[in-house]
Amino acid sequence: MDIIFMRIFPSWLLRFHQRTIRVSDIFLFLKQFTLLMTASISMTACCDILLSQQTHFRLRSLIRTLKQDLLAGKSLSHSLSRYPHYFGPLTFQLIQLGEHTGNLGGMLTLLTQHHDKQLAFRRRLKQALFYPCLLTVFALLMTDGMFIFIIPRFEALFHEANIAIPALTALIFHLANGLQTLHWLLILPLLFLVKRLILPKPLASPRPRLQHMLMQAPLICRFFQKLELTRFIRHLAITYSAGIAIVDALILSLGDCHHSPLTTDIATLRRQINAGHSLHQALASTQSFPPHLITLIKIGETSGSLDRMLHQSADLLESDLNALSEHMTQLLEPLIMLVLGVLIGGLVLGLYLPIFTLGNAI
Repeated sequence: MDIIFMRIFPSWLLRFHQRTIRVSDIFLFLKQFTLLMTASISMTACCDILLSQQTHFRLRSLIRTLKQDLLAGKSLSHSLSRYPHYFGPLTFQLIQLGEHTGNLGGMLTLLTQHHDKQLAFRRRLKQALFYPCLLTVFALLMTDGMFIFIIPRFEALFHEANIAIPALTALIFHLANGLQTLHWLLILPLLFLVKRLILPKPLASPRPRLQHMLMQAPLICRFFQKLELTRFIRHLAITYSAGIAIVDALILSLGDCHHSPLTTDIATLRRQINAGHSLHQALASTQSFPPHLITLIKIGETSGSLDRMLHQSADLLESDLNALSEHMTQLLEPLIMLVLGVLIGGLVLGLYLPIFTLGNAI
């Protein structure tokens, strides 16, 4: 049989591209593992099947280590706990609960359903924020290119012709000279956007400083506060549906949230629930939860369907967040275009002012 090489990559380049595992890779792995387990296939056999289908270097290593731990008699939750950057505490707790109750397949199914909703939610948010980010990248590239390549040529041309330089043009030349050695200051935000939007990211990456900065930003703080609340309610719904006590579910659902008002309110909720108050009564004494959410939870508690109401509350919050992201996009697009127009127009005007003054002098 003849073998035709279509494309060859160096091994170091392949490992660089696959240096980490994406969120979608983890979700797909858990979903495939769950489907195989619910078909009454042993966990080690599931690992063998997934290894034969997997091409990702890091994920193959993870599955191989998982199989070795299972063959050594260790539990699935213990094996996955070796990868806290890929599997969050919610995954550990639910799998551990399924192992203790003998309902591991049910817990894994609950997890995969939660991950499907989470992945679809992330995809909608990315689609809403893609165009503003694209405009920002274009503005940074355009500005950096003008300061590095175009403006220095105008400066040399004006100096050779002994043309009087207005104050605006002199300011532009001064900025261009400064950015000749510090142009990476404009490239760094571009690299950050590319890293956040394109390069793969682990599932659970601690970002307390970044989250704190986003929570304090004047224009987008409301969006990220609602995002944290939506994530918390979704996690609370799945942990409570799994049979975890509400007091423990509150802490587990908080996860890696660094929104200080929400963390403070969760501590207040636990104290009041331990004192005998119901969940909706405890929520009413805090500031982080909207009234309509408290009403839904009250209905769920009185009707005995709190788990269903928590899921519906999470769906409602996600719908509100999607509407808010679309509204922000509609506001950001003209704002970015306005800033881009003023920036590029100011640079062009500053470069042509000496020519206009020269024409008037002639």
